[in-house]
Amino acid sequence: MKIFSKLFFVFATVSNAQEASVLDSHGFSEGVFDNTVLYESVDKRVRRQVDDIEGSVEPDDILSKITTTVETTLITEIAFDEDLLNKNSDAYSAKKAEIIEDFTPILEIISDDSSAEYTKEEIDVTFVRASESRRRRQADSSMNVVLKIPFVSESTEALSDELKTSVQDNIEKITTETITEELASGNIDADSLFTQDQEVSVDSVVDAEDLREWNSGSQLKICNSVFIATILLKLLN
Repeated sequence: MKIFSKLFFVFATVSNAQEASVLDSHGFSEGVFDNTVLYESVDKRVRRQVDDIEGSVEPDDILSKITTTVETTLITEIAFDEDLLNKNSDAYSAKKAEIIEDFTPILEIISDDSSAEYTKEEIDVTFVRASESRRRRQADSSMNVVLKIPFVSESTEALSDELKTSVQDNIEKITTETITEELASGNIDADSLFTQDQEVSVDSVVDAEDLREWNSGSQLKICNSVFIATILLKLLN
């Protein structure tokens, strides 16, 4: 047990030196095996370095990241404009910015309630003719907007189908309820681009990343460093 304890302490010192990238002429971390302070034992110095390292480690590791992309089609007060169908047009870019700005308070509520993050630049906006499904083409028809919004959730739980489903269902529910409530006649701004009191439907797709693979790679790197610690232990003894 004693030798394993020493291995751990020496390894911690080597790792700390590698992280700091500050080595003296003998290959040791600056201040760890400083010959000018001989009265402090090597073992004590190593223990002190380990304490510093442990104090900087986060107790909860993020083990999974789940991206839930919600899609909803909302009715707007925007008059039909052919240019809005072209995502490369200046009219589209300007109106997209207006829509996202108008929708931001709703996004913030969804983000807070679901503990999921979103990025405005990743929101996809598509304008469609509101009466398209009825095959009507009157010049005074209005437009709907199709929003696709990725919400990113991180968890300390290991990735599983149950976790993905739980996160996805929760975000869908919060998104539907929040949009419905915020676009109600008593809450919506008078100058909003969205039509009040509309029925809201939300679909979603989910993509997940298992972050345990990254952690395993880090652990493998640590195991490789044990060989260096073994050699150092022999030298110190």
